[in-house]
Amino acid sequence: MNKPAIIKAIICSIIMIMSICSCDTDNSVLQEDATCIETPAPSGHTDIVLYPFRENESMKWGYMDKEGTVIITPQYDIAENFIKNLAVVCIRDDGDDTYSGNWGIIDKNNNIIIPLIYDNITMSEESILALTKEPPRRSHGGEIWRYKNEQGKTIFELVDYAHAAPFCEGLARVQEYANFGLIGCIDNTGEYVIPPQYINMSSFSEGLALVSSVAGINSKYGFIDTENNSIIPEIYESADVFSEEVAPVQVDGKWGYINRNNELVIPFKYENASIFSEGVASVEENGLWGIINHDGEYILSPQYPFLSDCYNGLIMVGRRDEYIDSPYYINLRGEIIRPNL
Repeated sequence: MNKPAIIKAIICSIIMIMSICSCDTDNSVLQEDATCIETPAPSGHTDIVLYPFRENESMKWGYMDKEGTVIITPQYDIAENFIKNLAVVCIRDDGDDTYSGNWGIIDKNNNIIIPLIYDNITMSEESILALTKEPPRRSHGGEIWRYKNEQGKTIFELVDYAHAAPFCEGLARVQEYANFGLIGCIDNTGEYVIPPQYINMSSFSEGLALVSSVAGINSKYGFIDTENNSIIPEIYESADVFSEEVAPVQVDGKWGYINRNNELVIPFKYENASIFSEGVASVEENGLWGIINHDGEYILSPQYPFLSDCYNGLIMVGRRDEYIDSPYYINLRGEIIRPNL
């Protein structure tokens, strides 16, 4: 799906810290980490692809397999896709209908791997980052961010940072309160590799990150490499990251796709456009979404109110609200898959 404000949304939504539930005895470890839950041995549904779904009567989320068989009964207020057999879930406080709540991580057997005690959690293929409920250590509200390895051991922590992101391609995007709130990237020792200099910045994908150096209505977007070299100049109204060697970009209000040489490979014709995933991308024309291939040909014509990115052969359909409303899945033949409740 399109993220025309991808970078702005990323910067606002990454409120999270890292914790794979460490049993560290180091005094720097947060108190929450002392309550460590050991990861169960792989069993049960480890090899099954699971998809989050919502049961509309209870408005709770669970997980089903590709045929619609319910594997984890609906019980969460937010449930995200699995990454490496782990998924981020959230249970909101009573009466809270926002994206806040108590966040944790489960496995495919619904074992709690990280307790649901965090303000937020985000996860990449390389790391988990969770925001604790510990009060800020600085008077102006700078959060504490703790990075851990896959065994849950703390590598380092960041103090007095506005936001931080999990590692992608060896680098993590961070935003300090110092340096005028500019964004840069650190390595796994916590040292800057790309100094804080950007107003907006994405995590790295396929060796490139989306950046903008100018704030406000004059902002434009381009791409840099991991050595902070400008690869594609900041000329686009908006853009998303590279995936499958192409990136969606916006010119004069229309979206198309470019390659790494900044050559247009799919024309500017869409109202919105997503990144490619599993050979297809979701695009919007005349207010409806469809699915195209790398040649720009429609696999499924525009007929849906909103489409997610393709995930293990299925695409979620729904309304583009805070969280997709009344969702169901389709495959690339347009066949509907719903949970067998």
